[in-house]
Amino acid sequence: EATVRLARDVLAEFGDEQPRQLGPSQLEVAVLDRTRPRRTFVRFDSGRLATLLAE
Repeated sequence: EATVRLARDVLAEFGDEQPRQLGPSQLEVAVLDRTRPRRTFVRFDSGRLATLLAE
């Protein structure tokens, strides 16, 4: 959870001349599920991402 917020904050700070607001609609987050065959990535849906960013 803290990692997702940190990544959002770093992305928001760099890349433009001014810091920008990044929310769930501007981000795509996935985790690697090593327990699945062929090591599949699992995407967070917008609801889960909104919850993680709000905490």
